Amino acid sequence: MSAGSNGLAREISALHRGRGLRDPRLSDRVGPTIRAALHVDDAAPDFEVRDRVVAALRSAARTLPGDIQRAFLLASALESDRPTLAERLDEAAAALDRDPRTVRRRLAQADSAVALVLERGARQQPAMEDAWYIESMSSHVDISGDEARTRATKVIVPTQGGLRRISERISLPNAPRDLAPQHHPRIAITAGGHLAQVRHQGSVWSYDIDLDNPLAVGIQQEIITQIDLPLRSMLAPVLIMVPIRPCRHFDLTIEFGTPANAESVWLVDGEYPTALADEPNADTLVEIPASGSLTARFSGLRAGLAYGLRWQWRHGDL
Repeated sequence: MSAGSNGLAREISALHRGRGLRDPRLSDRVGPTIRAALHVDDAAPDFEVRDRVVAALRSAARTLPGDIQRAFLLASALESDRPTLAERLDEAAAALDRDPRTVRRRLAQADSAVALVLERGARQQPAMEDAWYIESMSSHVDISGDEARTRATKVIVPTQGGLRRISERISLPNAPRDLAPQHHPRIAITAGGHLAQVRHQGSVWSYDIDLDNPLAVGIQQEIITQIDLPLRSMLAPVLIMVPIRPCRHFDLTIEFGTPANAESVWLVDGEYPTALADEPNADTLVEIPASGSLTARFSGLRAGLAYGLRWQWRHGDL
């Protein structure tokens, strides 16, 4: 473990004491390393600190193997209302059919694992918007033919309860202003909710998603969106994400076909969107695999900066 994750693990361990995450004065006990990892401002009100910490720890705990996940959820009081850590550890020992010493070891492993999850993607960035953040987003884009199809899987983590609707948008700068309705993007929500409304202004399509159920703080929600473009030419030779709220992980896969319909591809990793009008830096050139399928992965995205891939079409291909 790094020094940062060691510090996080110690502070997480301290939060288990007493009433754990049910402590009404929880915000007073949240250490500086956790605050930094979660981008919690020192001036944030108590309820915001509490919601942010509970959301992040509950979400991170869901990534753990069964036994250490159970130990963490019980010890932290996320799934127990017993007033002392000792009582919650006894509850965990009974639930896992292990002796208390073994449970304490499991809890220490869980604290370290949760710390590593929080440390990933914890670059400094502007303050987190309320309501929810993006734990991960994975986009698969097929532009190997005349049409284009995108499939995006987004995992969001609410920091406030009761969320019922979210809004998204896509920008297609090459879409003509007089685009016929039959050539508009076809947007479908295939998991997590259903499409509520689509709005079109210029080259931007905005759409609302009504979620299947109101969300609870820290409970991850997966939303899968499919967007089909009847004309690949609507795409500029660049596919990027510019987060307006924190996004911890982003994967982008583009299918260029075989042979690839792009001559050159460059990585866009934390650039100002306006810089995309400039010539790409030679150091960011990436090789297109023989399969024509290229994947780029990013962590700790900063709000307002661009992440993804840009390319030059093969001569005569578009």
